[in-house]
Amino acid sequence: MSHDAPYEIHMFAAVARMAADGRYPAGEQHPLLVFVRQAPGTEHDFDTAEDIANRNGWTDVDFTKAGTLPDDAGENHVEPFHGCYMDAVDKGEAILVYDTPVKPAPPKKSA
Repeated sequence: MSHDAPYEIHMFAAVARMAADGRYPAGEQHPLLVFVRQAPGTEHDFDTAEDIANRNGWTDVDFTKAGTLPDDAGENHVEPFHGCYMDAVDKGEAILVYDTPVKPAPPKKSA
């Protein structure tokens, strides 16, 4: 992708809870990456990333990090990242869910 491309791909790291039984048991938490095609120079669109996760059966999405992928990210042919990147370019979005569940974060203490 060149610097004058009409889009850039943003990637959001998160932990989310499976909403209903499916590929994973309901309530199980998994790390995931959400890829979003956005206009160049825009802020990370957390609302869209959360909507993508929700539409894919995930709830209680807790974002841990976000970044804009470099212009040459599409040249990395390591799967499954390449497929997710290309889906985001072609379809505007992609999601990668890690199979290993994680424990919920401990509750935050109030001051």
